[in-house]
Amino acid sequence: SVGDYDYVKSALKALRVKEIVWKVSQKPGKPLYVGKKGNTLVFGLPGNPASVFTCFYEYVYPALQKMRGCQKPELAQEKVRVDPPVRFSSKKHLFLKSLITKKQNRKTVRVLAQQGSHMMSSLCSANAFVSIPPQRKNSRSQAKVVTHLFPYASNGGFS
Repeated sequence: SVGDYDYVKSALKALRVKEIVWKVSQKPGKPLYVGKKGNTLVFGLPGNPASVFTCFYEYVYPALQKMRGCQKPELAQEKVRVDPPVRFSSKKHLFLKSLITKKQNRKTVRVLAQQGSHMMSSLCSANAFVSIPPQRKNSRSQAKVVTHLFPYASNGGFS
């Protein structure tokens, strides 16, 4: 995390790790660090648990998959109708913990409560993130939204 007692960034600098990314305009997980020393990637994840989970699956997991030679290293994406509708507007990219369900061959996604970066309880029910890029004005829609499926859900593990 970022604060008076965060020594990771300065320690990595002292180790001559070249900074590639520092802070990402997203929620949760703004204080993400990515660096490189030689051929080694270094990730510094935020301090809050849900932020760590988000940054791991959005950045570290795809990097590991790519290193393994996977052709599609990022989380599986799917457009799914959001129900009930959600309001959103933010200058940051939002990754909302969500649950995709399937009834009568129709998938819907519900954004879960408890979205705070320190809150883990909603991850017990989540199988995806709803990915919402920065938007200037409020939107409220039952339209389809882009979802990023957690690896254990991408092969049919829906409720």
